[in-house]
Amino acid sequence: MDLSIDVKTAFATIANLELKAKIAIAAVIVALCLTISAFIDTRYIASGSGVTLYWKGSETYIFTEQSHTGYHISYLQLPVVVLMQFYWTPDPSNERDCSVVIHVTPTDVERQRGPCGAQEVKGTLITPYDNKFFALCQSALLCKWTIDGYVMATPEELRKLDPTTLPTLAREDGQVISGWTLHYSPGPGANYEVPLSDGSIISVINRQKKAHSFPWIEVLLLRAGQKPQNLYDVDATPHKATAQEYIATFPPQ
Repeated sequence: MDLSIDVKTAFATIANLELKAKIAIAAVIVALCLTISAFIDTRYIASGSGVTLYWKGSETYIFTEQSHTGYHISYLQLPVVVLMQFYWTPDPSNERDCSVVIHVTPTDVERQRGPCGAQEVKGTLITPYDNKFFALCQSALLCKWTIDGYVMATPEELRKLDPTTLPTLAREDGQVISGWTLHYSPGPGANYEVPLSDGSIISVINRQKKAHSFPWIEVLLLRAGQKPQNLYDVDATPHKATAQEYIATFPPQ
């Protein structure tokens, strides 16, 4: 009997068992990590970015996008979300919208803030009429913007302005409605300037670099002899949030 062959066979058998054991242990570790990652999540916040701008003479109203959507995403789900972010997103865990309008005059910049809440605090089809700004609010009811947010239109205003006429108005960029010129957010990598009659300039920039990326709208106020004033600067790219930031954005009700 060749003992050297038996010894080699024994060592090969032990090595093979060790390899199988290592593979088994690695498989258990991977399974354990995947299981744990399915129950541990991270918080992400996606903010809306955009403006609807009306200007006339030396006055400007900037209706800003101030929506926030919060996600609790497990680490197991995170790679899929990152890969599919332009085509699919998980159901949001939290949503919050705030109405903020920036009113620019030759002597002042006023931030008019409405209440924060769900989507019903937001007005759509914003339309200037009779020196006021009307919109369609929850349930397609006619409302108007005030320094305290949107309020329902009065019966007299309803008689003057039929809410069914708001959707029929053509709303092309650069259109003049009731003396006010309308502008939306520019496209990716584009910008425009609004020359006010007092010499001030409103500059609106989209810092979004690619079509398949998120908008990043910045609005600057340029006045002679003054440093540029940043009125609005929101990058819509979802970002990982700390627990403190998440709670501050979505405070408990």
